[in-house]
Amino acid sequence: MPDPVHNEIVELKYNPDIKERTEDEVRRAFLEGEEFFVLEIQIVGKVDDANGKEPLTIEYLAVSGAQALTTSWIQDKIGKFTTICKRTVMNLRPNKIARLIPLIKKHDKPEVCLYRLSAWVFMDEDGTKKWNIRDKIDPVLIEVDALALQKAESAREWTQEVLVESPMELD
Repeated sequence: MPDPVHNEIVELKYNPDIKERTEDEVRRAFLEGEEFFVLEIQIVGKVDDANGKEPLTIEYLAVSGAQALTTSWIQDKIGKFTTICKRTVMNLRPNKIARLIPLIKKHDKPEVCLYRLSAWVFMDEDGTKKWNIRDKIDPVLIEVDALALQKAESAREWTQEVLVESPMELD
């Protein structure tokens, strides 16, 4: 099996807003049009000046249900969402990346979740599956890149296209 394109998160630091439900509760809520979390990519910038390491590390973390992470559909979407983030919001020149370091250091923590891109599915009134794409961008990234909000809009649109082109199979 090829190396995964994400890091498995053992402890969630940036929790998506999801609630645990039984299988029957999920079916009922889905039929009633409630939306459900499917996948989130979190881009975390970490600053570490110690031990001669690179001072800034940018990690792409995938968050989804534990069982879903092993499916080929989710693995494919993790790769595509990560690529979307790299080619849009995180498409930064080296000088802008360097400007992130002092801004991240201003936070109380040595890391900042710079960007989050998530997909939520729901059933429309006509019985078709629909997607809501959400994102959250940290002000640090906006301060470094004046085009960050436009890039985020492109990321949401591209993500929507990817999900519509390859539908998720639901039991």
